[in-house]
Amino acid sequence: MPSIELPTALTDDVVTLRPLEEGDVPAYVQAFRDDPTLGSMMGMELDPTESSVRRDIAHAPELRRSGRWAELAVTHAKHGTFLGVVVFHGFSWADKRAEFSAWLAPDARGHGHAARAARIALGWAFETLGLARVEMSTTTENRAAQRFARNLGFTYEGTMRARNVERGRPVDVLFFGLLREDWLERRNPASRRHALGDRY
Repeated sequence: MPSIELPTALTDDVVTLRPLEEGDVPAYVQAFRDDPTLGSMMGMELDPTESSVRRDIAHAPELRRSGRWAELAVTHAKHGTFLGVVVFHGFSWADKRAEFSAWLAPDARGHGHAARAARIALGWAFETLGLARVEMSTTTENRAAQRFARNLGFTYEGTMRARNVERGRPVDVLFFGLLREDWLERRNPASRRHALGDRY
């Protein structure tokens, strides 16, 4: 499995993605205190604590070297405020695919930051990591995540009933997929039409 090298910074001048740092830990944990539903909506068995996030940061280089995990902090491009994270996990390098998830702190929502961060992250995954497919999954209860996936261009591909047990109860899981060619078409539809001889 290839090692994953995180970028120093990826930005659209509104949000910036960079490696998660020790200084992000208090804001990271505070987001889950401010929104008590965030952990369950993200499928976490327990809400993170400062010690658990620090352990994860310390363990992250090993996971990147083995090609299993890539987490980036989402920050405000101008003043550097921590806003949330984007994560790639569940890599299958033979199949050139990974799973994607993202979350923002409550006070960072409603400004389009999540969509901006996701588009930057997906561009990096397809163009730099060379993935051919990215997947997202969520529960039937998480309507916001379903809208988020669809707005990014992901296609709903099915529901598995009682697929996971989360916080002691079975939950149905919806699956969404985005192919590299779909992503490229959304980014530059004119080029896609030209490549297809204007047939569509």
